[in-house]
Amino acid sequence: MNMLPVNPNRYRLPRMPLVGSGDGAGGLESAEGIAGFLTHQGCSSSCIYCSEADTRVSFRRIPDVISEISNCTAKGLRRFHLCDSEFNEDLDYSIYFLKALKEAGLRIDWALYLKPSNHNRTMFRLMQETGVSLITLTVDSWKKCPLYWGDIEKIVFSARSNGIKIIIDFLTGFPYEQEETLEFYLDLFRRLQPDSVEINTCIRLYRTLKITDIIARDPALLQHVIGNIEDPELLHPVFYSQLSAERLEEKLSKEPLFRIEGLKKNFAAAEPGGSGCPEGV
Repeated sequence: MNMLPVNPNRYRLPRMPLVGSGDGAGGLESAEGIAGFLTHQGCSSSCIYCSEADTRVSFRRIPDVISEISNCTAKGLRRFHLCDSEFNEDLDYSIYFLKALKEAGLRIDWALYLKPSNHNRTMFRLMQETGVSLITLTVDSWKKCPLYWGDIEKIVFSARSNGIKIIIDFLTGFPYEQEETLEFYLDLFRRLQPDSVEINTCIRLYRTLKITDIIARDPALLQHVIGNIEDPELLHPVFYSQLSAERLEEKLSKEPLFRIEGLKKNFAAAEPGGSGCPEGV
């Protein structure tokens, strides 16, 4: 179980103080609330809107992660949230971890994020057996192939067939997308019937992102920018949003399946003098 099933281009994270061990900042004083744990850092995906895209992936030793969770449960904690960007970065590692968690016999309730790739029936069965109660599936509409949407369908079906609640976190409204394309995605979600679809059409721009370069090079896209894109650092919140809240609400017709995220708070944060922690990417 000490061997990490990763390819030679990936790396092992150095050991860190374990949460709940009592080692300095890793100590745990209260058994209330939800604890977080981490299995890896970095992401191999190439999402144009994400600052973590194409970063080196480093995995923690599985026994260390299990020990961390065990330390927390010994102090009375039972609810956990995975702090990875997405759990299924590497399918082999995910299954090794789930098997180790099952063997440890820790009775926990935990939630995680998945991306539409790297999954099989064994993974979902083990997630159900180890106490996963909520999956958030991160989905975006930027230039995706049919296999991507096929993976979404399989993941929603697998989660529901294993009794796990699944929410789709859907980012859409990218440059050059047409409203007819959005209708296709909405109809797909209506057919799949996850527990909820949370839609965000406000895309946070950072200077290092590919999407920021695409927008900055095309004057026709600048009309959809909220905030000052000329700021060389983009430290103050700047968003791209080509689909109005009113138009999106009209398309959704108050269907309980859908929930619109981030619009009002993002707009307020992008205004001069805006403050707070805006939602969205």
